[in-house]
This record gives sequence, structure tokens and C-alpha cells, in this order.
Amino acid sequence: MTAVAKTCLRCGSSKMISGASLRDHYGDLGMRSSPAQVAVDANPDAIVFKGRAYGDLILEICGACGHVEMTAENFAELYAQFRKSKEA
Repeated sequence: MTAVAKTCLRCGSSKMISGASLRDHYGDLGMRSSPAQVAVDANPDAIVFKGRAYGDLILEICGACGHVEMTAENFAELYAQFRKSKEA
């Protein structure tokens, strides 16, 4: 199976940087870092046991125009938790 080459949605270039991470710096001096994440709660009004799902943010960056696309890992679980939040 051949991998499909990605192209920029803005300019059409194939100069894509795949799998870059958006780093979230924290700590007193901002020296520690971790991948930036999104979170979705199944029960957002709960004080505890919110049923939270997390997904790291992964970037695709165009090397020709700088356009950035962002994708969340674990998107299926994020969507499942979102659906549960709407059932209440």
C-alpha cells in the first residue's frame, strides 16, 4: 500500500511537515512541557467523575506558506464523551 502524499489545503504545496506537536509549557520557569491537549467531558456539570476524555493535538504544517492544520488524537473517544454529554 502506498502512502498518499499530503498537500496544503491553502496553497496546494506538497512541502508538508507531518506529525509536529504543539507543546504546552508549564512550571515556574516554563521549562517543562507536554503535548497540548483537548478535553471533552461526558458530564460537564459534575464536580468529580466528569467522564473526561483527552486527545493530544497533532499538527500538519505547510513548508511553503505556513498554513497549519490541527488534528486531535483519540477523536473517537472524544466524540463518544461529547455524545454522552448531550444525552442528559
